Amino acid sequence: MKLIFICALVLSSFFAKAQNRVDTLITDSLKRDTSEKFIPVETQPEFPGGMINLYQYFQKNKSKKIKEKGRVLVSFVVEKDGN
Repeated sequence: MKLIFICALVLSSFFAKAQNRVDTLITDSLKRDTSEKFIPVETQPEFPGGMINLYQYFQKNKSKKIKEKGRVLVSFVVEKDGN
């Protein structure tokens, strides 16, 4: 039994060395573009109509159920022109 195991081990080492080695170049796909710097904007983005319209929008679209609990997720898309 030991002889079969040793023969299998020796043969497997020959097969492992017989495989071709492929050299691959690994590149960083998330390289930072350092040519573009952060430039602060003159006017900050805001809700169309200002904060008052934002509060009115929340009041109009809030949950009407009593004692309802949950998580609120808010997302905004700010275009290049600030809208």
